[in-house]
Amino acid sequence: FGFVVSSPFRGTQVRKISTEELLEIYPIRAALEGVAARAAAVRIEQATLEHMEELIGVMREAADRDDQPAEADADHSFHHAIVKASGNRMLEHVWQTMRLSITTCLTVSITHRSLHEIAERHVAVLEALRSDDPDRAESAIRRHIEEPGEWARSAHQQEQAARPAEPDEEAAI
Repeated sequence: FGFVVSSPFRGTQVRKISTEELLEIYPIRAALEGVAARAAAVRIEQATLEHMEELIGVMREAADRDDQPAEADADHSFHHAIVKASGNRMLEHVWQTMRLSITTCLTVSITHRSLHEIAERHVAVLEALRSDDPDRAESAIRRHIEEPGEWARSAHQQEQAARPAEPDEEAAI
């Protein structure tokens, strides 16, 4: 994804992600995790479901403390559990290569909603996985990821609309 840039004599730096690039990440992530949730729904183990429930508890506690890093870590672990439960190692590899972009998506989501809301949004995903219904699981995770993408898109559009219009070059002549 080109988020890390190496420059001679300058070292390695994290490249700033444009809003447009960020908005492109959400549907890709939703598709990947949709495939993962579909596969996981019929093979996920009870211990994994219990661990995911504990992670929701960790997110709730982090929200109570307004601890964004702890919430983000638990959120990442929740999603990783789904990907791992899919049993698809190639999918997990691709998902892991997107870690920086996934973290960026989460950071943006946190700026648009409360930490409590972010934590509670995971309950529907967990319930869908418990249903053993691949369609329901895929739909729940897609909605879970695509909705924050819409929040970010809407915020971006509002920011664009609030900016003063650039003067027309011909008008300046």
